[in-house]
Amino acid sequence: MNGTEEKIKKATIDLLLCDGNFGVTMKDIANKSIVSRTVIHYYFRSKENLLAVVCDEIVEDLLRPKYQILFTDYPFKQKILNFIEHAEKVSEIYPYLDIFLVSQCKIYKNLQQYIDSTKESFGMFVKEICEAVTKEEISNQDPSNFIIDLLAISNYSSIYYDFIKKNDLGKIFNSDKTMFKHRKKHLYSYLFSNNK
Repeated sequence: MNGTEEKIKKATIDLLLCDGNFGVTMKDIANKSIVSRTVIHYYFRSKENLLAVVCDEIVEDLLRPKYQILFTDYPFKQKILNFIEHAEKVSEIYPYLDIFLVSQCKIYKNLQQYIDSTKESFGMFVKEICEAVTKEEISNQDPSNFIIDLLAISNYSSIYYDFIKKNDLGKIFNSDKTMFKHRKKHLYSYLFSNNK
């Protein structure tokens, strides 16, 4: 791919995952990439083709590596810590990644295919959660709630930080981005019983 194609794809990904603009238009992409709509059409033929290409990259470069962490052979707690750390790094750059996955999976078939491809692995992960419940390692006794808590609290800090910053609310908290500095430790203590 040449530089112009990459510029167009990057602008599209930024609009979707940094700005949360899921109703992105060709005009939005042209403005963000500083490339004319004619040039975008020349390279990608249509907005649908461009979004399909971008969605493939989002799955392969961002979603698959992120969630694959939960399916590794690492010990359960280490796997969770690795996931939290990776999720926070990714969400700092692309805060709307998971909202894009959840809200757009029925629109983009490659997102749905990715979800379908992880079902067996998620089933194995749920078994690990059940074992952790039996050993009283985790504070939540329900595997589905543990997963929801893990995904929610490890992914949405950056969205709320951005909201606080954009609305100048940080002064109310007498804080800046350091409010998230010790977040991993807080999440770990929330998810696990007595830090066993």
